[in-house]
Amino acid sequence: MSTRDLINLGSAPDSGTGDSARRGGEKINILFADLYANFGDNPIGNDPNGANYGIRRPFLEHEYKVGELHPAGKFRIIKFKTTNAIDNLDGKGFGVDAAGAYKFNLGGVTVPDIYMDSEWYFMSRGEQVTLDLTDCDSDKPANIVLPLARPGDVVKIRDSFSTWNNKYINVWSTPFEPINDAQADAWLAANSNFTPNYFDSDSTSVSLPNGTVVAIPYKTPTLSYTPTNPLITERVAGYVHSSVATGNVAAVSPLYFHDKSNTEIEFIYRGPKRGWVYNSRPLDSQSENFNVSQDSFTIAEWVVWKGSDLTVTKNGAVEVEITQGDFVLGVMPTFKTDLKTTSVPVIKTFRKMNDQGDIQILTDIQAFFDSEIASGTLSTEQLDRVARVNGSTDFDGLQHATADTVFKEIFLPSIVDDKGNILLITNDPFDGMVQILAPAS
Repeated sequence: MSTRDLINLGSAPDSGTGDSARRGGEKINILFADLYANFGDNPIGNDPNGANYGIRRPFLEHEYKVGELHPAGKFRIIKFKTTNAIDNLDGKGFGVDAAGAYKFNLGGVTVPDIYMDSEWYFMSRGEQVTLDLTDCDSDKPANIVLPLARPGDVVKIRDSFSTWNNKYINVWSTPFEPINDAQADAWLAANSNFTPNYFDSDSTSVSLPNGTVVAIPYKTPTLSYTPTNPLITERVAGYVHSSVATGNVAAVSPLYFHDKSNTEIEFIYRGPKRGWVYNSRPLDSQSENFNVSQDSFTIAEWVVWKGSDLTVTKNGAVEVEITQGDFVLGVMPTFKTDLKTTSVPVIKTFRKMNDQGDIQILTDIQAFFDSEIASGTLSTEQLDRVARVNGSTDFDGLQHATADTVFKEIFLPSIVDDKGNILLITNDPFDGMVQILAPAS
């Protein structure tokens, strides 16, 4: 930032010894421009009825505009309160009617219900907020909505007051809804370096830790016109608002957080092709010494080792590293640049429990827990742990799990270098994922 250059007020009023009005205005303008350049950015249009919808607004010098401010290090306090005022209607989303149009308050109020509700908060680019959930019921989620963004934008939420215990937080995104061809074309041109670059579900989706990508618009996108490019209609119509039930909550987002007391969650926008990713950390953590990433894979991605046995001789003894007919899998994080390591990373391999035998195992585990709980022989400490892992009305547990969301850790031979390149070796390929813990720089 520039050095401080205050306005010279002169020795006395109207003495002619201070800065001129023009010079004073110049200093004020320089200060504002400097503040916004270092703590802000040019805005992205969030209003489909306005200019530059969904894209970053470039300002010209003669416009005397400097953009929007993103205070660094400031976490605003946002207080939520259960009101039960918002309904999820006909699968169209929250705060809209059966046709997808916004519901408005009665009595001449023109602000949509959803924007006046105490259970919702719409975030801005670069914003950091503390969510106070003291007045939220345990079965009524607080809802945050991620903004339209540009690649690299980061927003954060945190529990500074330890109020997230046994509470739900739904995370939604803002869908793209252009109102004419010119607006859609401008967005496509601004994002021409991404392929594909249409504002479909990918552009407002989020990547889950198990590798699944889910669309999370808080309402189903609607178009008020018929685009000349049929791909736009097809892609907008192809992703809709959806919610699922879990525990004692009737409707949660495909991305929700539960019982995350004293946690900070960071959301990063990776562009129209990649959508949002997130990571979380405990606020009481004393150090962060590892970067964590992961790679999900399917059986079809394994490659058969068709060459001769790969052997190495050590101290006169021959060891087989890879046998002909084995399967190998190249592993790296979804986005390789996310993994920065100063030495060989630590890896943990997990097999997805999605075959018929695994499903029976999950059923047997559930039956065992149910019988133990019903027996009345468990101590208070045992019952508490069993109830948590099994799941109840207050906790998400194995009874709510599906074959695609449960993993078993297995141990495979691997070849790894200090750049994070990993080769797994097995004689029995499977669906699964690798978690990678890399010593941080």
